[in-house]
Amino acid sequence: MFRLPQDVRRITSLDLMQAGIQDDTQWAVVAGWECQDLSSAGSCEGLTGLHSSTFFDLLRVMGSIQQLQPDKPQIYLFENVSLQHNHTSAAIREETYPFVCAAIGVPLVFDACQVGSYAHRLRAYWTNMSDSAALQCH
Repeated sequence: MFRLPQDVRRITSLDLMQAGIQDDTQWAVVAGWECQDLSSAGSCEGLTGLHSSTFFDLLRVMGSIQQLQPDKPQIYLFENVSLQHNHTSAAIREETYPFVCAAIGVPLVFDACQVGSYAHRLRAYWTNMSDSAALQCH
């Protein structure tokens, strides 16, 4: 069994093919990208920061999957900080958040302690498995 590289920056289309992406199995991507450059507690450099720029690698991998499986709808679930609630950076709220939403949709947002975390932290989840507004109501 072929294993994909654990570093999303190193995943290539060839890696996806060797892992079996062209089989009849529909693939789901479950991932998060680094939040250090997006968090109120971090640098607030945005998606161009050293860490959070891996967002673009996630998009690249998703594009590769779409090209390799054009007849299968793509499934994804991504996690990060709640960008729209960054209280220290207007740029994260007003530029980065809309950019991310344009790329992967509107997130479902909730406090991590609602699902067993010991820390109160707003987390955002982007998915195409269900309507985010409907999920937020539940």
